[in-house]
Amino acid sequence: MSLAFLFPGQGSQYVGMGKDFYRRYEAIFSDLFNEANEVLGFDLQKMCFQGPAEYLTATEVAQPAILTASVGVYRLLEQEGITPSAMAGHSVGQFSALVASSSLTFADALQIVRKRGKCMASVKQPGSMVAIVTSKHELMAEALTWIEEQEIDIAAYNAPNQIVLSGAVEQMNEAYTVLDEIEGIKAKKLSVSQAFHSRLMKEMESEFMEFITQFSFDTPRVPIVLNCTATESQDVDLILEDVRRQCTSPVRWAQTIKRLAEMEMEQFVEVGSSKTLSGLMRSFAEGYQVHSTESPMALAKALKRMR
Repeated sequence: MSLAFLFPGQGSQYVGMGKDFYRRYEAIFSDLFNEANEVLGFDLQKMCFQGPAEYLTATEVAQPAILTASVGVYRLLEQEGITPSAMAGHSVGQFSALVASSSLTFADALQIVRKRGKCMASVKQPGSMVAIVTSKHELMAEALTWIEEQEIDIAAYNAPNQIVLSGAVEQMNEAYTVLDEIEGIKAKKLSVSQAFHSRLMKEMESEFMEFITQFSFDTPRVPIVLNCTATESQDVDLILEDVRRQCTSPVRWAQTIKRLAEMEMEQFVEVGSSKTLSGLMRSFAEGYQVHSTESPMALAKALKRMR
């Protein structure tokens, strides 16, 4: 049985994340949070378990939190002998995949994603993001045509029925107004203050890429399907190029899932305290078999189904 592990990205964080796992699997999660607290220089465990939400939502906190939760659940799966044939991570989730595939150490990844979050937050021009959802192919095509004409950046192709737009606040307000008025299309403003995966992030690219040169990336143990190309790779140079392109380019998640299916992955496992990606998977017509692991109970059910 071929398994693909999927690692969630920003937006999957919430106050209380990892708390149930800590209670149930204290040995693993205590070690993880202790290491994270030491590396980061603040109490990530307290942020995850108690909040407040506005602190956990800050991108320089959210990204290490998501990484830590995902790595913890990955270690539980590994302990149970569940190993993947391929991996993919949505945006910052790609760093979770790099840790799980032994390309990066957990400590190095913590430093990288915190710096990534800080660089993103430091971009001077405020931005916004808008999710567009429709179940009708022709309406999505109509929306994409208008988006291209307006030269609006697409931050993510999340599923056949969902894309996310990113850009300046005024531009996103207009996109929301125009597209939400089309019958059959639902537009939703996301609770962010920056335009992730857009041309506005170009400002952060050089500082971030210079920072990560101090870290060693090893060849991943299994192929990782990359965000910007939706192609699998174990080549460190190609992975680093994808990490760079991520700053200003869309996450091609729908294409990533299609590629994993072409690689004959039979089951998909969302690894972490979230079921965001599992929810997206259910919108694919192919009816992929997906397992979520957002709680100890969900993990137990997933393990039972995978054996």
